[in-house]
Amino acid sequence: GNITNNGTFNNEPGTGTSTYTLTSTSGTLGGSNELVIKDVEISSSGSYTNVNLFTVERALTGSGTFINGAAGTFTYTGDNSSGTNFTITNFDPTTTGNTVVFAGTTNQQWRGTTGTNNDYYNVIVDMASGGSTRLNLSSDVRVNGTLTITEGDPVLGTYDLELGASSTITGGDANDWLRITSTGVVRQYYDAVGDDKVFPIGDTDDYSPITSMVITSATLGSNAYLEFTVTDAAHPNRSTGNEELGGDDEGVEATAYITRYWTVTANDISLPFYTVSYQYIDDDVVGTESDMIGTLYAQPPGESFYDWSDIGTVNATNNTATISDSEYWGVLYAQDDKMDRLPVQLISFNAEATVNSVMLKWKTATEENNSFFSIERSVDGLNFKEIGQKQGFGNSSAIQLYSFVDSYPLNGRTFYRLKQVDFNGQYEYSEVITVVWNGTGIQGRLNVYPNPVQVGQNLSVSIEGNDPATISWLLLDMNGRVVYEGNFTNSGLLQINTSEMKDGVYLLRIYGPEKAAETRKVIIR
Repeated sequence: GNITNNGTFNNEPGTGTSTYTLTSTSGTLGGSNELVIKDVEISSSGSYTNVNLFTVERALTGSGTFINGAAGTFTYTGDNSSGTNFTITNFDPTTTGNTVVFAGTTNQQWRGTTGTNNDYYNVIVDMASGGSTRLNLSSDVRVNGTLTITEGDPVLGTYDLELGASSTITGGDANDWLRITSTGVVRQYYDAVGDDKVFPIGDTDDYSPITSMVITSATLGSNAYLEFTVTDAAHPNRSTGNEELGGDDEGVEATAYITRYWTVTANDISLPFYTVSYQYIDDDVVGTESDMIGTLYAQPPGESFYDWSDIGTVNATNNTATISDSEYWGVLYAQDDKMDRLPVQLISFNAEATVNSVMLKWKTATEENNSFFSIERSVDGLNFKEIGQKQGFGNSSAIQLYSFVDSYPLNGRTFYRLKQVDFNGQYEYSEVITVVWNGTGIQGRLNVYPNPVQVGQNLSVSIEGNDPATISWLLLDMNGRVVYEGNFTNSGLLQINTSEMKDGVYLLRIYGPEKAAETRKVIIR
């Protein structure tokens, strides 16, 4: 039956044990006052739901079912360091609104649940003070509500701590934090962007949190998440120039850096723009801290190698590095700003949409062995195609100005980058910038048929109700690569042969005489 405590209930023997055995197939634990029991066993046929305040001081065992209801707060204060005192077979703290509190003065294990992902809703870690008690994960677990770290340290070990898309973390400090000690990761799920997330993480010995992570925009898939780890060591590539194509330096060593780095890995998140801040400790600093900037070690889109980007700042007062408006994921770090690592020191790179084109402008402070710039464009920020080149100044210590006009811009958001190529063939990419260009549309009615079109059929294009003019056209795949291109007179009929094309979705872009543009999606089967 039900156990209701509206007064004082004492099941705390001074010595020995006194197990309270529950056998009802459908009972509740409730009342207006807290129910405190030292040892509880729920038999195989038993199923009890906590609807208010319930505390177990030593052991919760049995092969039955314990459910923490939506209004329930279940507190466990026992010694479960070996995992033998909290062994109830079916533990269900998944209901929205419920709270599980890990308290007490000894180490405990953070066990799994009956949830699909070992789900919890709200979890409070409030153990002994001083950072001496551990809540060791004994399985992967997921928190879908709020994780509050008051006192005590959740330790991941080889297990992952997952945070649902609506979850938040509060608390955590230099005494108590999420300790990443082995292969386990902190995994944050996303179903929307814009929230400022905080991750009070650190390694075995040091608190080194991500104090802010804001994804301002991104394309999120159905299983979108970020994974975070922290490593207590100097980055192994901090002093090494990339010797393969794409190398950006001559092996100039970093003389100021930190002995800690954070790895951010994304799944099902594309086209991101994000800003992140992360904090190191005084003992991490090697060299002159004021010489350091925030840096990102990542794989340029479409490339096989990894490279450094100097896109951040360091606040030496509070030991915080910040990377702003990054467009790809990688390793967060801080090191000195040795510009002689780069053969070209790029001051700025900007894009501006005009009525009929996109104007690209960039400025260099110094150049060393700079042969030329390749201007590259992409529709997705991952797959780039060259659209032009500008000759470099070779060797220069003066400021040089460059510009390039994209006369046939793409509708909507477009990504641009510069590929700076040395005389010896090595090259380096700039940051990726974006611009939104909205074509004014061509005059007349655009007809594209049949659509969908079978492989081998001709795709027909015509424009009705317009004065005769020469029309330019591009057929692009969904990676932004030009498959076919050409010109035709809008008084005539364009026939595109699809016999050499693969099944898929393509974009047909038509440009009028004033660079006005229209786009149609074409399906080839």
